[in-house]
Amino acid sequence: MTSADELPAAAPAQMPEPRQPWLTRAELGYAARLVAALVVVGVIAGMIWRLWATTPTRGLVYYNSAIVPDETEGFISSDGRFAVITAVIGLAAGLLAWRAARYRGPVTAAALALGGLAGAALTNLAGNLIGGGSTAGKLGTQLPRLPLKVHAWDLLFVEAALALLVYLLGTLFASADDLGNPAVPDPALSST
Repeated sequence: MTSADELPAAAPAQMPEPRQPWLTRAELGYAARLVAALVVVGVIAGMIWRLWATTPTRGLVYYNSAIVPDETEGFISSDGRFAVITAVIGLAAGLLAWRAARYRGPVTAAALALGGLAGAALTNLAGNLIGGGSTAGKLGTQLPRLPLKVHAWDLLFVEAALALLVYLLGTLFASADDLGNPAVPDPALSST
């Protein structure tokens, strides 16, 4: 039999390190403010789009639910101007979100995607609501102005795609694994 003195000493129990939360309230608050800002900017951009898209598109009521647009560049120019406006907003949003180093991470990227899509959709909606125009008329009548709207629906993704592209390029070229976020603890310091 062995005595208690001969037993090996037990290693001191190590307390597990507390986990860092994946998502903080500060990040959620920043993400909510970012989405809200892109929504407000989207409404303002819709007004700007309406002022800039000056070429009216006329149409002929061909059938009860079919309108034949005239051969002007109205559809293409309005879509192109929508693309330019939302592209500038997306580039600026991605750059400004990257500059907020404290909130860098996947939550901000998700907020850029959501806010960019919502902002572009509201740009289209605001432009349509204040753009005037009508799609109602008798058969064979010429409509003087069709409503302003995006015809190439893929353009609704330009703002979010460019915002994410700028943000992800910043991530790609970040020299530190923590993306320069001062709120992220250094794992080398916490293990000692």
